[in-house]
Order: sequence, then structure tokens, then C-alpha cells
Amino acid sequence: MTDTRTRLWIGLFVLVVFLAGLGAGIVATPWLDRGRLADRGLGRDGLRPPGGTERLVERMSNRLDLSDEQAARLGTLFDARRDRFRTLRREMRERLAAEQGSFRTAIADVLTPEQMATFEREFLRLGGRRDRGPRGFGDREREDRGRP
Repeated sequence: MTDTRTRLWIGLFVLVVFLAGLGAGIVATPWLDRGRLADRGLGRDGLRPPGGTERLVERMSNRLDLSDEQAARLGTLFDARRDRFRTLRREMRERLAAEQGSFRTAIADVLTPEQMATFEREFLRLGGRRDRGPRGFGDREREDRGRP
């Protein structure tokens, strides 16, 4: 073999080894992460699974050597706190919806009916874009010209 061919084969070998390692890393990562996330009491998506309170209390009990009474009290405390946070989130959503309604009413007091109709048409059009991400400069002009 010539020197150029040897270098080419070595380079190709290094590339193949690199790609094999990359592929193995991509394939193995979900299994490796699953164990690490499980150690922290998290699900595959990195969030606490439903019913995670029991596992959390069990883990705390094992690591902190809790009595049965302490574990039961902590479980009750965590469940109550979770329910309270859910209630607070629901209340905040309701308060924000009411605030949006009063804001819209205040805008209607300032604008003429024609202006309000245009505003609502634009507002609803923008509201329907939420799934496509934020608007950037030039979006309006592109849409006016029939381009997405």
C-alpha cells in the first residue's frame, strides 16, 4: 500500500469507529438516563409520575430512617400541598381569564365599534397563531402578500 492509501484507510477506520461510538451513545442514552431519573424519583420525561408521592416518601424513609408515623405524616403533607397547588393554579387561570375580559371591555370603551371589530379580528387572528410560535418582523407583510 502506498502512503496515501494507508492514510485514507486509517482515516476511514477512525471515522467508522467515531460513528459506531456515536450510534452506540444515541442508542444507549435512553437506558442510561432511565436509571438516573429513576434514582431521583422522576419518570422518563423528567417529571414526577402520578402517584410519585408514595415513592418519594419511601425514598425519604429509606435514606432518612423515618418512622412509620413520620412517613405517613409526610405523605399526607405532600398530598395536601399538591392539592393546594392545583387549586391555586386553577384559581390563577380563572383570575387571568377575568382580567383579560375586563381588559377587553376597557379597550371597547376606548375604541369605536368599527375599530373594535378590527381589533377583535386581529386579536383572534393572533390568538390562532399560538401553535406556530411568536411572530417576527415581516410576518404581517408576508401574510398580506399570501406567503406563510
